[in-house]
Amino acid sequence: DEEGADDNSAQESFVRKQRRRRCDEGKEESVPTLLKRAGVPSSISRLISDMLSNRDDADFGGLFQYDKSVSCFDDVIMDLEQMIDQPKDFLYDTVRLSAKPTVRNKLYSRQRELERGNELARRSAAWRHQEEADGEEYFEAALETDGSSSVKQEVLLVSGLPGSGKSSLVNELIAQLRSNGWESLHCKFDQIRRRQPLSTIASAFSRLFSSLIGTESDCAGGSDENDTLRDIRAHLLKTFDEESFSILFHLIPDLRRVVSNDYNSVDVQQMEYDEFDHGNLGFDESTVVASKIKVHNLFYEILKAISSSRIIPIVLFLDDLHWADSASLELITFLINAMGANITTDSATAVRGTNVLIIGTVRTNEAENSSDMTEFLEKIRGCYNVTVTDMALQDLSPSDINGMISESLCYSQRLTRSLAGIVHHKSEGNPFFVKEFLNDLTVENLMVYSFSERSWEWDEELIESRTISDGVAEMLTRKLLRLPKDQLLGLVMLSCFGSDVSFEVLALVKTFCGNSDIMNTLDSIAKARFVERTDEKYRFVHDMILNAAQEALDENERINIMEELLQALLPHGYSDDTVLYIVVDLIARVGADRVHDSETRLLYAQLNLTAAKKATNTTDFASALTCVKCGISFLPADYWKNCYRLSLDLFNQCILVEWASGHIEQMTTSLDEVFNNANGFEDTLRAAMVKLACLRMTGNRISEAFAYGFQILEQFGESFPAAPETGIIVQELLATKQLVTGSQNESKLRSLPEMTDSKKLEAMAFLEEMLMCSYQSQSIYFPLIACRMVQITLQYGLAKTSCLGLSSVALSLVTVFGNFSEGYSVSKTSLSIAGSDKRVLCSIMVSSFGVINIWKEPIQAILPQLKDAYNLSLKYGLINTALCAGMFHAYRAFFTGSLLKPLNTEVSSYMRNNLERHKRRLMHLSMLPVSNGITCLSGSSGPQYVEELITEEHLAEALQNKEFTVCEAMLTVKMMCSFIFRRLDETKD
Repeated sequence: DEEGADDNSAQESFVRKQRRRRCDEGKEESVPTLLKRAGVPSSISRLISDMLSNRDDADFGGLFQYDKSVSCFDDVIMDLEQMIDQPKDFLYDTVRLSAKPTVRNKLYSRQRELERGNELARRSAAWRHQEEADGEEYFEAALETDGSSSVKQEVLLVSGLPGSGKSSLVNELIAQLRSNGWESLHCKFDQIRRRQPLSTIASAFSRLFSSLIGTESDCAGGSDENDTLRDIRAHLLKTFDEESFSILFHLIPDLRRVVSNDYNSVDVQQMEYDEFDHGNLGFDESTVVASKIKVHNLFYEILKAISSSRIIPIVLFLDDLHWADSASLELITFLINAMGANITTDSATAVRGTNVLIIGTVRTNEAENSSDMTEFLEKIRGCYNVTVTDMALQDLSPSDINGMISESLCYSQRLTRSLAGIVHHKSEGNPFFVKEFLNDLTVENLMVYSFSERSWEWDEELIESRTISDGVAEMLTRKLLRLPKDQLLGLVMLSCFGSDVSFEVLALVKTFCGNSDIMNTLDSIAKARFVERTDEKYRFVHDMILNAAQEALDENERINIMEELLQALLPHGYSDDTVLYIVVDLIARVGADRVHDSETRLLYAQLNLTAAKKATNTTDFASALTCVKCGISFLPADYWKNCYRLSLDLFNQCILVEWASGHIEQMTTSLDEVFNNANGFEDTLRAAMVKLACLRMTGNRISEAFAYGFQILEQFGESFPAAPETGIIVQELLATKQLVTGSQNESKLRSLPEMTDSKKLEAMAFLEEMLMCSYQSQSIYFPLIACRMVQITLQYGLAKTSCLGLSSVALSLVTVFGNFSEGYSVSKTSLSIAGSDKRVLCSIMVSSFGVINIWKEPIQAILPQLKDAYNLSLKYGLINTALCAGMFHAYRAFFTGSLLKPLNTEVSSYMRNNLERHKRRLMHLSMLPVSNGITCLSGSSGPQYVEELITEEHLAEALQNKEFTVCEAMLTVKMMCSFIFRRLDETKD
């Protein structure tokens, strides 16, 4: 209208007069200057100026025409929202202290992933009974998340390329969960393959225990923290015995403080870590497996003790899983499998699980090229009651990167939009790349900050033309090479240790490369944000910086640094396991080809042997094999002549870990090495025991095992007839029975001294192995070998396996003579002389309560003992023994009229644990008839006829594997079921 036109004309006239006045004065003041003089913040002044900018200064009305002009009113709204949401950065004038962009330590465009992670956490915590969650809103919400009683173990796998923000995402998720009462175990696996077995996982537990103890020390008595720690302590003391604590204290030193009443003293008996003394001849394949599973069970019980104490859900964060060693992957697989298998439904309103959320981060490119990682992922996806959620992180969009750059520069997104487009193209949306690229632009003056104007300036054409061949790796390397020489050497030295190194280790190399104190140099590096310093160690900010540090110097310079570190650390490798594993890792990376001094080579071989033995003790056979192979590589050319004992020890250890790792062909080569070069029979015994165990466990080589075992025993003076007749067996049994029955003989057995004759101890170890061979194949040699073990015991004293021989004699008295009373008496004696060896004790319990005592004791006394034998065997990793105990328990309970519903629950648990965790097919077939019988009797769907309980295929499978004991069990079950269903003709057949 005319009035509006007049106002507009007046406004235009005013503006033109003002401009004319400034020109007349020889100085034109900009709109921002005028607004600033009026007290308007520069951010708003800039926005208004950009709204008024135009290309033709003589013509008003050029809105939205200038490069920095707002292109639409949405840009205005975006600027204003940033000023409102973050006034300190975008509204008020901020004086920058640095001309470099400050990239925020925050997540960009990951809100959906965080919400998904929180949802999985709520489902993991939802197992708590409703009464326990009263008053806790978070856990009530957890219960509402999944109303069904079907709860599974949740595993979240976060994958992405290097620098995509996997760890940052999980750390932010954990921070949110900790605010809701969660605790976390952070296991950061190392790119530099350290050989300290299970150290990453054990250190995570140690840090958590240290944190809990520190928290309690700061809290008043009676607080929740005190109650929590007391609950954990009580659970641990109830669960573990002295042998278990001796292993755990070695792996997790801070655990000793948890189970002590006074944190400054130790009221738990000091125990030496000698549980896994594998130097003895009794170490066969079954002991290897048992040792490994026992360690796995110990970690599982600790995790369960923590997470089930009051209301403490746990996040187990497995960072950089693609770099985990094989022993750690096996342990993680076991934990996931065990937690899924042990989720049970107590009632309609309570589902019992482990209260643990497992999160792993994996580099996509590393996982795709790792067979170990591929196998691990396949295993955990196949675990019972386990849900694996894959979360693949995508690259940031141009809009996301614009927000990131805008906050880094404290500049409106409108002003950084075009720069963000260039950076996105260069970085392909990788967050870490964006950060380093921005820093690199400032270093090369392609992007500068004007302190006078308080604004950023950059040349987009120059930035666009800048070529980057190797991406962030090239930028980081170039950045490191700009460091002073002492800092660069310090950074490379730090990379030789891996992603982090403790102050204790650094103190041993304090004067590295002429430094008065290397930690001062590392502090300077920390200021440059390459590493960060915590309360106990230095660690790289990102693994890509570690990679760049490894590549910053050529190979010869890196090896010189490692050799200098070796010289400083060697004196401490004998007394400190942590230093020992660092030393052998450095030795392997230097390599045998670069070490020429003969004494040094022998020293390096000995250190690797020591590390291999320690790794074997903690069942990390892959690391042990790596160490022993490295040790052998340092032996001189004619090593059997020049260093016989060291060579023998190395090859014996190599045979053991190759057998334990399943490398049978390589083991055969190592066996030949020992047998062809050993000085005498005694020096071949360790290798011979492994060979015998291998022949026995192969299945179809039992006859070879018998021939080889009897050949060894012959050299001990323990000969056996080639084809024993029944009369000889009966005569031997009767003679032995006279020596062990009766109150006087039983009293004599219990008071026998310990066996000290070394040759007889070795003979007893081989006799035990042969006893297992004969029992496995239902051989007539079984009673003869059992009698021989008892006779040696009576003459030379008690050995660890003496009670096994006595128990086998008791079994022979029952099965050969049908002499239940005397067999029962001898069985009780064998139990009374069983020592602390749980492997032996569990075997005796199964044979005694499963086969012998059943004839003399009421079933109500037998069944609990078999269940105890099952649980004890599982605890100590004795899988075959445990499954036999479970099978006997199921048979005895079924045929003596136990309630079908609870029995069905137990049998289902036995079978599920076997199939999911132990993969013993034949044991599953042995249990299947009982399960089917329960189904028939309870009227549920299942086999309708007795002949369906055991099929010809089942029997053929067992016969093919020469598992005659299993065949016998199958037929016995079928016969008993036929009798129950009154199929008397079939029973007779």
